[in-house]
Amino acid sequence: MFRLALALGRTVAELQQTLSAAELVEWLAFYRIDPWGGYRADLGAAMVASTLANVHRTASSQPFIPDDFIPYARHPEPPPDHAQISAAWRERFNLIRRSRHNEQSDPQSP
Repeated sequence: MFRLALALGRTVAELQQTLSAAELVEWLAFYRIDPWGGYRADLGAAMVASTLANVHRTASSQPFIPDDFIPYARHPEPPPDHAQISAAWRERFNLIRRSRHNEQSDPQSP
């Protein structure tokens, strides 16, 4: 959720108030197809660096790969379980919806 908030220039709280569960699932699906953020930018820079290094390496040396230029690439975070994330966010949105419904139906709430 934080990556999406950062990408959209909004806070997590703003997204929680305005983003529907269905739209969040769509954003998750979009991110799986076309990820954005720091790692993706590092990967692009590493591709350029590996290309330049390969142009200038000796014929007898091993070719470089982009991972050679990303220090943390050898130990990446485990991939997120998108089904679990989606279920957690749906539950969170349902709690918010129920809370709002209870506030509206309670005549004593301020």
